[in-house]
Amino acid sequence: MVKKVNKFDISEILYIFGAELYIFLGIIRDANFSLGQRALFNKINKGLSLFLMMILLISLIIQLKKLTNKKFFFILIFMIVEILIKINDGLLLPISFFLLIIAYPSTLKIEDFARYTYFTMFASILLVFVGCWSNLIIDSVIYRNGLTRHSMGFVTPNSYGNKIIILLFIRLCYGWNKKWKWYSILIWFILIGYTYFYANSRASFYFGLLIMILVIGKKYQVISLVLNKIIYKVPILMYCFNAIITLSAMIYFSNTQNSIYYGINNLVSNRLDYITSFYNLYGLKLWGTKNIEFVSWNEASRSYGLLKWFGIDNSYAYIAIVNGLIVLILFGIMYYFAQRKAFEDRNLGIEIYLTLFAIMGLTENYMMNYALNFSIFIFAAYLASHKEIENIGATNGE
Repeated sequence: MVKKVNKFDISEILYIFGAELYIFLGIIRDANFSLGQRALFNKINKGLSLFLMMILLISLIIQLKKLTNKKFFFILIFMIVEILIKINDGLLLPISFFLLIIAYPSTLKIEDFARYTYFTMFASILLVFVGCWSNLIIDSVIYRNGLTRHSMGFVTPNSYGNKIIILLFIRLCYGWNKKWKWYSILIWFILIGYTYFYANSRASFYFGLLIMILVIGKKYQVISLVLNKIIYKVPILMYCFNAIITLSAMIYFSNTQNSIYYGINNLVSNRLDYITSFYNLYGLKLWGTKNIEFVSWNEASRSYGLLKWFGIDNSYAYIAIVNGLIVLILFGIMYYFAQRKAFEDRNLGIEIYLTLFAIMGLTENYMMNYALNFSIFIFAAYLASHKEIENIGATNGE
């Protein structure tokens, strides 16, 4: 018997198509295009972005009669925040952020969406690799401390390394509760080693090794029993701790450069220097600051030495300076509810992902890159769920 396709199946299909197209374009956007290629991509991206926004909007309209109370509350909060940002001349949150969250269907399991996202990211990363191998996309080569680092078609070697680790993060979200085959573990070890050899991205290498150790521990049933007792509070605590540490260091070291400053700055590859520079230029505001000037890697690499990269490689500092302290707090609240969704689904893989992604926020600005921030979709799945949250202790076997 052929299954009847109802309107909620259609809304799910539309959402998956629109969201995965958004993620695909977000990955391809980080390719190291030439000026002509970049101009062409921007034109294509503009048209496709409007198209996918329409797809997400249609998906939302189909679901209107079935919106949860949590979604209505989110809509109210979002509208209030946007109005206050506008009144205070801050930087408005994009409509894509709103639609990606509010249009998430209640019938779509987060594990299934993570699996679709995994294959979308894999295909887009592979496409950039093929472009690099065929010399259609530039391989950015950087020399540091006697080492040669390759970007494999992405803007920087770190960008390449981070894409691979985020791909592994997504694999963790949908595959933790499934049986990991030894050949799959071996392939990931090879890929992590290959990426480190070519990109020399230390953070992604350490993240990769840690995840694979956890996966092996889970395979032998010694990790989950321990982590289930302690990790359910870790993601939001990690977010809050990292945000407080970042803002405290940024403010304190904005006028103080001592041995501790130089030690930390060297440890994080000059990131402390950049965030204090932006703080001194723009300060902190509740509702953010418009028209902040950045210099991208593309602009710097094509300026023949006239420009140097100037940006914020720290998610907490970026959100606080650009989007404002209120948005930083709101993202923390969203992180908390994403964490609760992991409890609801008994998905330890998502909890581990949220913890590691919060740590990654110290050295990368990916929280405001919705194509790479899967916690946005976990939060969206929480809002779409009609299921009430059980007692957290009971969920984790206490």
